[in-house]
Amino acid sequence: MLEIGFHHTAGSANIYFVIVDVSGDFWSTVSSSFVTLGTWADHLTTLIEGDGYYYSNNLIFDAGNEGTYTLRIYLQAGGSPVLANDKLLTTRGFAWDGENEISVSSDSDGAATQYLELRQLMLRMLNLYKRVKG
Repeated sequence: MLEIGFHHTAGSANIYFVIVDVSGDFWSTVSSSFVTLGTWADHLTTLIEGDGYYYSNNLIFDAGNEGTYTLRIYLQAGGSPVLANDKLLTTRGFAWDGENEISVSSDSDGAATQYLELRQLMLRMLNLYKRVKG
């Protein structure tokens, strides 16, 4: 589980986040997997307001989702979330090892990111092999 938090400048805002993988697919809160962008509301998780305009919520991520991702946080403009209307507040990349977020910001040569991408590919190949082998 990954906690997503964001400090905003005002209370009572409708703020949510989406997660995008390296191939451009979006995390679906319906299927708990990365899929091609479909109904926008199926991909977002609402952030809940806490003290001091701090909004947070948890992303249920587990083993099998290792890799590098982009977090996008939006401010909802109207009564319903609409990608074309909502304001993108911030984005940031992060890496996930299956249990924890891994900081790669100080990774100047990209070795940690490359390792995670290779590990993710190997895990997918292993899962495919297990399905084929039966």
